[in-house]
Amino acid sequence: MDGLLTNEMLDIVKWNDTKTKYSDNLCIHNKLEDAAIKFADNIALRSKDKNLSYSELNNAANNLAKVLIDRGVCVEDFVILYSDRSIEFMISVFAILKSGGVYVPVSSEIPLQRIEFILDDTKPKVILTTKALSANISSVYTVILIDDLLKPENLLPSNNISSGVSPNNLAYAIFTSGTTGRPKGVLIEHHSVFNRIEWMQKAYPITEKDVLIQKTPITFDVSIWELFWWSFEGASLVILEKEGEKNPEILANSVFENGVTVIHFVPSMFSTFIKYLEMMSPVNKISTLKWLFCSGEELYQNQVVNFYKIADNLKIYTTIINLYGPTEATVDVSYYTCNRDVDKIIPIGKPIDNTELYVRDKETNILPANQQGEIILCGVNLARGYLNRDELTKEKFFNLNVFGVIKKAYKTGDLGYYDSSGNIIYKGRLDTQVKLRGFRIELGEIENIILSFPLVSMCVCAVQNEKEETAHIVAFVVSKSNEKLVFTDIIEFIKNKLTAYMIPSVFKQVESIPVSISGKADRKSLLSLLDNLNGAISTGSTDITQKGGRVIDNNQNIHKIEKFLIEIWGKLLKRNDFSLTAGFFELGGNSLLIMQLIMSFKKDFNLDIDVVSFMNHSSIKDFAKYLSSKEEVKKKFI
Repeated sequence: MDGLLTNEMLDIVKWNDTKTKYSDNLCIHNKLEDAAIKFADNIALRSKDKNLSYSELNNAANNLAKVLIDRGVCVEDFVILYSDRSIEFMISVFAILKSGGVYVPVSSEIPLQRIEFILDDTKPKVILTTKALSANISSVYTVILIDDLLKPENLLPSNNISSGVSPNNLAYAIFTSGTTGRPKGVLIEHHSVFNRIEWMQKAYPITEKDVLIQKTPITFDVSIWELFWWSFEGASLVILEKEGEKNPEILANSVFENGVTVIHFVPSMFSTFIKYLEMMSPVNKISTLKWLFCSGEELYQNQVVNFYKIADNLKIYTTIINLYGPTEATVDVSYYTCNRDVDKIIPIGKPIDNTELYVRDKETNILPANQQGEIILCGVNLARGYLNRDELTKEKFFNLNVFGVIKKAYKTGDLGYYDSSGNIIYKGRLDTQVKLRGFRIELGEIENIILSFPLVSMCVCAVQNEKEETAHIVAFVVSKSNEKLVFTDIIEFIKNKLTAYMIPSVFKQVESIPVSISGKADRKSLLSLLDNLNGAISTGSTDITQKGGRVIDNNQNIHKIEKFLIEIWGKLLKRNDFSLTAGFFELGGNSLLIMQLIMSFKKDFNLDIDVVSFMNHSSIKDFAKYLSSKEEVKKKFI
């Protein structure tokens, strides 16, 4: 075959020559069982108030696995884990795998109607949850409470379980956004996880002395390697407190206090963390970091350069690695190690072990380097398919002719091309799927949910400021009766159907939806309606306007603090027309921008403001009133 290929195509063959031996004879929990012998007394899990050794963790997981089996859990039965991260959560994950069950994560932040859909789709044999969350679960399901897993009797020696589960059985199912308004469950087998983690260990090794941190939301597939990698090598895992991943100060303190050596960031949160480090300089809380992984969004050159500048000033030797991959391919399928002298677009890199990446044109031809097309994946990391979605599985997973050899492949919907050095450059999407602060969102799902509101006849969603930290979803809606829509009613209607990060920050009523020549909704034209008005249109009343860079005070008595906040809001939100009474999220704000706001008050006033206090006073008018009672602020303004 090689003799018939051009030199250009021979390069594609060479770059995809990744076949490597991996432990395809083991299941994920087998590594914990081995570590419980080899590293019995090593700390496996760390939290604020409790540590657990490897032997204690394995014993607790065995005891819970026996309970699951007694309740009827068999190989490939779905087991919902409805909980936030904790040591009990980690025990439950391993117990599910030991029992042969399929781990399905459901966080407390998921709306109840969405949870009901997942329950109906998986028909779980058992639901593991906490007493506090159990009230949200129907009595028709078998529920086991995990609150007391750390009782001494649950940590006593217990034999490992033989459930009959094999490496080709399912390990977990993660639900992602779906275009039709229905989330879709991605099915991943044990051996795929093994390949992914063993590649990571070979490329960026850790030892029993390393410390990882579990900070990624459990419904995000990146959490998978955080949950398991450490247990392969006898290292430790720090369980970050709830919401801690959104607060760079809490995160930095946890890195410092626990000696964390490996961490993951979504690039947008990485930017916020970098800003925090710049503000706190020369305080060094990250000296132990060895590997810093980024994925979930595009990683930009300035982020890499700015972090390495801080690291060099502090004389630390952290390495940044850019990862890429869809949930359907067991987390990540390509990697790129970022050098300190990076001076170009950051590639998504080369394929990992036992993985092939091809770029294909519309006629299904595999393309040579420097020609753009859809990124197609092949290899052992591919998912089995989607739960109960046979047609979608057939559409997305297909047989690809790779130079005469037929291979199972997955259509990513991502655009890109190979550069001349064998690295893939990411160039965006073919469809309306977006990544927002690391979360994969199908705009079609949001549109379908909003369309189910009785007064809406049409809806198109788009992302404003897509490549910036102020990125947010805008919903353009058409009224059935041409009457003015009340956006707060729509938000109230959809909030129990969509996860918080999927709810549009801005709603804009329009008379009609413009279409492109191809007949599709013209999102660029819709977004230009916002641009022409100097930014997003919030649902709040307009108390101020801005003309020629000068704030016009309609009441002639805006407080000094309000004027100061107007300036800060404008810089953060990159807009200059907004209401004093509109909430920060209404105006396009997000949790990362809130943290930047809080950090600026820490720096400028030495004032600690917690997120809850800000959320309770999130308009300029309310926040100014809240700040006016603080002595640190009075000294400057009053």
